[in-house]
Amino acid sequence: MLLSIRRLVSAEVLGSSTL
Repeated sequence: MLLSIRRLVSAEVLGSSTL
């Protein structure tokens, strides 16, 4: 569970960085 949440957060951060 925590791993999935961390993955989603990291993905969001990467997406924001790209934008």
